Amino acid sequence: MENNIKEILEEILPNFNDKEKENVYKYSVSLSLANKQTYDLIKEKGIVLTKAKELKVLAIDPKTMLQALELAEKMDFLDAYKQDPTRLCQLVTNVIKRLAKLEAMGIPYKNEEGKFANFVFSERKFAEKMKSEGVMEGAE
Repeated sequence: MENNIKEILEEILPNFNDKEKENVYKYSVSLSLANKQTYDLIKEKGIVLTKAKELKVLAIDPKTMLQALELAEKMDFLDAYKQDPTRLCQLVTNVIKRLAKLEAMGIPYKNEEGKFANFVFSERKFAEKMKSEGVMEGAE
């Protein structure tokens, strides 16, 4: 396992700026749970880790990660994970439900540049957005 951590760090640290490299130790628990298969899966999909806080996605079970990535690719929101890999920590099925609700209501969830809004990936922020749009029910 230690070799996996070293191998992963050797690959990703060049993507980190100096400040982020200093913050890696804060995520040592996530790194201790890191799975090389999970890293390989996200790397295959073009998801690049550039911040220490993103290391937590490496602790996700490879089977779960594969399902999430395949579903995201099928539903055409894999780019959202490329924009912010920490979004992979949200259940993909919840994200799909939120996207469907937003679509049905005609509420935009991408900006002019095609970037996904953060409220799609946060239950709390989604509930706040729905409330601001006049929808009083819960997030799901």
